[in-house]
Amino acid sequence: MAAGAEVLGGDFVGLALRLSEGNGTQAADYQSSTVPSVFFGVAVDAGSSELTLVGFGNGGPAEDDNILVQRVTAGGMVLWDDTLNGSANERDQALAVAAGPDGSAAVVGQVFDDSRDMWIRLYAADGSVQWTQTVDGGDGGADEALGVAIDSQGAIVVAGRVDRGDLGQGSNAWIRKYDPDGQELWTRTHNGAANSYDSANAIAIDTEDRIVVVGKEGINEAQDGQVWMRMYTP
Repeated sequence: MAAGAEVLGGDFVGLALRLSEGNGTQAADYQSSTVPSVFFGVAVDAGSSELTLVGFGNGGPAEDDNILVQRVTAGGMVLWDDTLNGSANERDQALAVAAGPDGSAAVVGQVFDDSRDMWIRLYAADGSVQWTQTVDGGDGGADEALGVAIDSQGAIVVAGRVDRGDLGQGSNAWIRKYDPDGQELWTRTHNGAANSYDSANAIAIDTEDRIVVVGKEGINEAQDGQVWMRMYTP
């Protein structure tokens, strides 16, 4: 049923999602049960047409934003959800999601503990947590995972940025590949010549499991930038 998914809106007032048939006709509406909440990403499971929605729910004055992950049916019924509040009680957010070939979902974003770190979690189809990784880029600064994809073998590839002010480099684009069990296979980073704001913002995998990453390369201290794109072998 859910051949398309259109985010209708809902900044801090709940989130509305409309599911449509392949011809664009409305199939179902879904309203998040967590209010206020915002979703940043959605992935559709090819086998079941279930959707995994990711973003954050506002935890109130004591907790600020909490990571929010929900799995819903094609008809809009919530199957399971998961939330996370980092120890710093700040802006914890899930920013992207990818659907795996076995019904799993890889979710990435940011979590605040001692610093703002990348957050990466793999869920099974039933919502059980398979593994979780956090990444501190080395400077104790602002690191965030912005994109994720899963290849034909179930490997998870994550894109984002790491703060490398400790090296005088601003932020670096960052790409890491994990095996299905969460073990690091390789990591690549990119620092532009200007030592400015570089970031890997989105990622896709082709039919040969090659990895395409797009983002921004800073060109001056004002953080003006140009398009950056790179392809990696598996």
